[in-house]
Amino acid sequence: MLAHNKTQTSIEEAITKEPTAATDRERVLGVLRRAGDRGLTREEIAQRSGLSENSVRPRCCELLKSGHIKNSDRFAYTKSGHNASVLVVA
Repeated sequence: MLAHNKTQTSIEEAITKEPTAATDRERVLGVLRRAGDRGLTREEIAQRSGLSENSVRPRCCELLKSGHIKNSDRFAYTKSGHNASVLVVA
């Protein structure tokens, strides 16, 4: 089951999201593979994958934990002007 904060609504959401989480992880990983060594921020991954940023963030966390992707040493600016880490395939 996906991570949750132990509240009933969070547990139910994790159960509901589980079937699409694997597909979303594959989409995120595919977008990062196509980006190559340049990598992408989470915001850019969302734009290119068609997923919402709220879907991309947890999938990136899962892929980071599993070792499929990693943080590069680079940062890029988001639309709002904040620094964001650039992710690459491990």
